[in-house]
Amino acid sequence: MISKKTWILIAIGIIVMAGIVVALVFLLGGEEAETDDSAISVSKVSYTKVMGMTITQNNNVIDLVKTDGVWHHRNNEDVSIDQGSMESALTMVCYLYAQEKLFDEVENLSTYGLDPAAQLIEIELDDGTDMSFSFGSYTAARDGVFMNYSGSSALYVYDLDSYSILQ
Repeated sequence: MISKKTWILIAIGIIVMAGIVVALVFLLGGEEAETDDSAISVSKVSYTKVMGMTITQNNNVIDLVKTDGVWHHRNNEDVSIDQGSMESALTMVCYLYAQEKLFDEVENLSTYGLDPAAQLIEIELDDGTDMSFSFGSYTAARDGVFMNYSGSSALYVYDLDSYSILQ
């Protein structure tokens, strides 16, 4: 027959093992959460302050303006604009997050497809200021595009899923 002392040691061993397993689950789960939230905030502007947006890609220019809360082409108000798609694209620009910051300063932007930019988005704010966001070549791993914005000489990698919304 097993003594009372042996049963107590077995119970303590099981409790210790369970504690180790729970601790590992929480520790490993915490690391995954940090990886998912690793996006770098590049720029934040309230989308309600944006009054105009110009998108230039492959020598095609789309020039949009907001009047009375409705987006339309600046020079042709009769052409309809998908307001939902416009708001999605605007949100991606106004709350700009990057996957990674590569350099604080880059002298030759053409190496990254940013001089000229493959896609240039310029926004006009209600206070009369402008901002521009340049998107360049795909990264070597084709998991993002190079990006920079006005007021900064830093080079970032922008997420492909977000970029497809802008396109």
